Amino acid sequence: MPRVGRSLILSMLLLAPVLAGCASSYRDNPFQGGSGEDQVQITIQNQNFNDATIWAEWGGGSRVRLGSVTGSSTRTFTTRYRSEVVRFEIDFLGGGRYSTQSYPVNPGDHLDLRIRP
Repeated sequence: MPRVGRSLILSMLLLAPVLAGCASSYRDNPFQGGSGEDQVQITIQNQNFNDATIWAEWGGGSRVRLGSVTGSSTRTFTTRYRSEVVRFEIDFLGGGRYSTQSYPVNPGDHLDLRIRP
């Protein structure tokens, strides 16, 4: 395979997870058919060196992929309010998974989650 072909395939493979994360955030965008009052913001501070994919697991059984947070970075996600409680699942790129306890949440809240090293 020519070198250009490999570069193109590699670029597409690297871009796919980014686009998947954008699709989730775009779908829950507060400017698309919903007021900010029925939204919840979640700021993830990833102090770990590994990249992490974050999932919100709502009390009613709904599981929503928020997106990815690069190691040693912070990212804020906005999603639609779905239940009075939420917990988070963190999937690390290098392997390993962690689930938090459940937290009470109301429409319009801004939650902060810190992933420790």
